[in-house]
Parts: sequence; C-alpha cells; structure tokens
Amino acid sequence: MQTIRPRLRKCVRSFPDPSFQLSRERRNEAPSLTAHLTLSENLRSATQGSSPRSNTKVTVTELSGETLELIEARAVEYARTAGHRLLEFFQQPIEIEFKGEKRREPVSIADRESEQYIRTSISRDFPTHGILGEEGTGQAGQDEEFLWVVDPLDGTTNFLNHIPFFACSIGVLYRMRPVAGAIFVPTSPLGRPAVYHARAGGGAFLEDRPVSVSLATQANTADLVAVPGRYLERFVRSRELRRHEGELRTLGSIATEMSLIASGSLLYSVFGGPRLWDIAAGIVLVKEAGGQCLTYDRKRGTWHPLERFEINNRGATDALTSLRQWWNPLIAGNKEIAWFVARNLVPRLSLIGRLRALLGR
Repeated sequence: MQTIRPRLRKCVRSFPDPSFQLSRERRNEAPSLTAHLTLSENLRSATQGSSPRSNTKVTVTELSGETLELIEARAVEYARTAGHRLLEFFQQPIEIEFKGEKRREPVSIADRESEQYIRTSISRDFPTHGILGEEGTGQAGQDEEFLWVVDPLDGTTNFLNHIPFFACSIGVLYRMRPVAGAIFVPTSPLGRPAVYHARAGGGAFLEDRPVSVSLATQANTADLVAVPGRYLERFVRSRELRRHEGELRTLGSIATEMSLIASGSLLYSVFGGPRLWDIAAGIVLVKEAGGQCLTYDRKRGTWHPLERFEINNRGATDALTSLRQWWNPLIAGNKEIAWFVARNLVPRLSLIGRLRALLGR
C-alpha cells in the first residue's frame, strides 16, 4: 500500500420518487431478496472461519454482482424516501435538542425519524446485516460481514437554519471495506433533489447520469475546494500548496462535499476528523468516480489510501463501539491532486490527538 509522509515538519421518513431508474446498463430488475439471502448464505459458507476483521485483502469479485446491485438499489430507495421526508421537515419549525458530553451537537426529530425509517427498512430487507447509525446505537448482525452505516441527516446545523446543504447518507461495508453507497441531496446539478449512488466496480451516478471527478492536476483560483472550519489553524500547509490551493469553501456537510467531488464540482476536499457515517457512502462514490481517498495515520505521520476501516478494540467493548470511535483526517479528490495535497499538508495534532497517536487509537 502506498503511503506518503508529508514534506512538512509534523506539528505537535416516506415519499418515494417513482421516476427513479437505473442507468441503461443497469436497468435489469434487481434480484429478489430471497436470491440475495441465498447468495449471502453461500458467501458466508464459503468464507466460514475467516474473520471480517482479517487483514486478507478482499476483492469485489468475491461478492456476487447481483448482491451488490440489490444492496445499491435498496440504499438508493432508503436514501430517497428518507430524504423526501427530511424535505417536509425542512419547511417547518423544528424543536432542537443537543447531544454529546458538552451538549453542543444539535439533533432534531428529523434526524431521529429518518434514522428509524432507514433502520426499520434495512432490518426488514436484510435481517442478518449489521447497522451503525449516528443517532442510534449499533446493531450487530448475524452476518457480520455486512454493515450498513447511516447518517440520517448530515449537515444538521444547515438544515435547522434552512440552508439547503444537507444530505442523507447510507454506506455499506463488506468486511469493513466500503462497497456501496447512496447520498440524497436537496439540491443538485440536475436542479432538483437527487440521489448520488455507486457500488464497487459499477461506476458512480447522479440518478442515471454517470459522474466523474475533476481531471485537473493543479488547482487555480477558479477551482473550488472544500475545507473544514478553522482549516488554517488545524493544518500546516507548505508554500507550494498555498500557491496552488484553489478557492476555499466550507459547506457544513461532509456527505454533500464528497458528492460534489465525485461529480467534479469540487476539485478536492480536506476533512479534519470525519466520523465513519460521514464518509462511508462518499468513499465509494469518489473511488467509483475515478478519485482517491487518503487518510492520515497519526502514529506514523503518513497519508495512505483508505481501503478499509481498521478495528481497534483498545478502549472499546466491541467492534461497533470501535467503529463509532473512528476519527481520522481525510483528503478526497482525483488521484493526482489528492497525493499532491497529501505531500504538502500536515494536521496539527492537539494534545489529545498526540495521546491517541501514542496509544494507537
């Protein structure tokens, strides 16, 4: 696996849209759920004895194309239905609560109803699969190899302030590798709400339109780049990056930003510490659109391709708890620009960040 050390010194709920169709190459009717369950059982039998946390590289060919098609189609259905329900809430006053230890993270009934709908749908259609959602607790599945990662409303603060930059994001991991994803957005290059979607080996789409990342190899002032809040305080940039950085924007929704990278509207994006549910679907989109996602290894001080999510049980009672704690800087864009940024960017680690690095968390 290619890694790269930066050249800088390290610093210390239901209104489905009947108009949706898959692209021409993908219009065959999705396989039945019974067929999927049979395929899934056969797959589990074939891999019996292997751990989903094995370091053995898993390729897309180990998964039936029919299985992936079905999973992608259902993810699109769930995201679209939940997304249209969010739009209903978007047009009315919403009571806000706050979560987290410091009670600073806003959450609303829209978040909770959206996630509940998605969880219920997944449990109905894929009863053996695991589910990890931002608002609810993790739900382990009998088939440990498949995990649905759900962000029912990404960009809650924008949503609560009636700014239409939010998303409903649903990603699917197979043996901890992102293999399918769907992201509903209320506004899109199509001029209407739409769903971005992809599956491993199947390309990336905005509804039935193929999308691809920007091919620009160097940023100029006309290129838009998404960065996190306090970007200049949180990262050290080389002089070369500052000269070819692009026009910086902060949109407030990671899933939206990854969708715009996949469609070429954004050249690249830097994320300070996204959670698993923020990026699980977006990673598949960006990669299938021809792009690259790089994550930062705090312990080694290097950037490397994000192929799978590593489970670190230190301080966690189970795998889902460990995944809920995943939090790493990320760069997404076309391959050349992503590596260019990686060579010239270093996260400034806080004291807690340094301690996490020392402890291998």
